[in-house]
Amino acid sequence: GDPLKYGYSTRPTFPYIMSLLSRAVKSTITSSSRVHLRPVSVNARVLGTASSHRTFWRWNSTSEQGETGETTNSLSAEQLKTKLAESESKTKELEEKVKDTHDKYIRTLADMENVRRIAAMDVDKARKFAVVGFAKDILEVADNLSRALESVPEELRTSDANPQLKNLYEGVKMTENILQNVLQRKEITRYRPNVGDKFDPNIHNATFKLPSATHPEGSIAACITDGYMIHDRVLRAAVVGTHERKVE
Repeated sequence: GDPLKYGYSTRPTFPYIMSLLSRAVKSTITSSSRVHLRPVSVNARVLGTASSHRTFWRWNSTSEQGETGETTNSLSAEQLKTKLAESESKTKELEEKVKDTHDKYIRTLADMENVRRIAAMDVDKARKFAVVGFAKDILEVADNLSRALESVPEELRTSDANPQLKNLYEGVKMTENILQNVLQRKEITRYRPNVGDKFDPNIHNATFKLPSATHPEGSIAACITDGYMIHDRVLRAAVVGTHERKVE
């Protein structure tokens, strides 16, 4: 009971303090299913004992702890959400950078491949057509040799009546064959259209027309100069004449 009610001294005694603690413990246990102890220090002057301080155990309900824990957990969750949002933002930014870098890498590879392919084509063309200028000059020599051979009549080419002319013809013929073999080793080939062949502006160069009633208009009438090809390219077009319809 309360000591003041019964006229006791106003100084609290140790049994009185303990009874108050006991009632507080019972009240706490009743209001909460879980409790925990927390040490508290009580001044010895209040208890009326000789020691300066004594340590007692205070019973706290889980409601207070739960409130404190919930606040802590709530703050931690907010912090985690903030960090998660920051991480997602950085991840998205890094993904964009990776995508951009990959795109630049692919484009660079494509450009390098194009440069390599074009360089290889240029090297191949330079190797194939390096002698174009020189070959065009040599063609004049080949044309003159062909004209010299054509100027000898057919009956005198193999006749012994004029052995000097026969020997000269054979020497010029051998020289022309050697020259043509040299040109063929450089992939330079000669072509000569026949009379009546269809005119092709890609490989023929028409310089005159001849009237004809038997041949189709636009066909080859005569070949003045042979044409030459280097690989798959026209080195020099053949100079020809074409037929035209005869007007009666």
